[in-house]
Amino acid sequence: MSEWRYASLPRREPPQKPNDRAGDDRSRGGSGHNWTPEKSSLRPRATEPEGRDATPAPPARALDARDGSHVVADAATRPRCWEYLDHTADVMVHAWSATLAGAMAACLLGVYGILTDVDKVECAADATVEWRAHGHDAASLLYNFLDEGLYRFHTDGWVGCRVQVLQLEASGTTTAEDAWRIAVRVHGEPFSLQKHEQGTEVKAITYSAMQILRDGVSVVDQSADVHAVGRYDVYVIVDI
Repeated sequence: MSEWRYASLPRREPPQKPNDRAGDDRSRGGSGHNWTPEKSSLRPRATEPEGRDATPAPPARALDARDGSHVVADAATRPRCWEYLDHTADVMVHAWSATLAGAMAACLLGVYGILTDVDKVECAADATVEWRAHGHDAASLLYNFLDEGLYRFHTDGWVGCRVQVLQLEASGTTTAEDAWRIAVRVHGEPFSLQKHEQGTEVKAITYSAMQILRDGVSVVDQSADVHAVGRYDVYVIVDI
């Protein structure tokens, strides 16, 4: 495991945010600051998180990229469907797509892009990991999905360059713990300092200012039709 763990470099601790919901107690990796993803010059987006000025939206692709019947997000695809926005002490990942599955997959690649340069991650067809996540609503599903990806990076060193959504389901208006479900296959490889850029540590996914929008309206206020096509924007702040 020592091959991929970050070097123990000094790190400024961000201020505590009382509105953030704490993540689980699973251990996270060390820190690294040799490479930082380029924050966009605030490219236009559909609907701004609270506290930001509104600007026009970047175009969502008419159709998501697909592998057979499965929606995929690929680090090699241009233009990319995620960006990084400035936020006090932390980083906000903004991802977008024509479906909820595509936006969530792109958001995971955005998190990997903070940890390392995803352009240097090899996407072999037979090098994959799969996992499932669930939640009682769209926000808890997104949180648990990204948290599982981050956990697998810090425990197994796995970093992805292509995310294939195998399943995305929601059970009507129920608030059961597993009412929303996702299953993914992530192509990539174990992180290695000999091959990959050492990025910035992501300590945790947070609920702070999280938004999941379809055509500018929160999905909480819309039907649980997870396959509906529209303009999806996902905003997630990560603790660095």
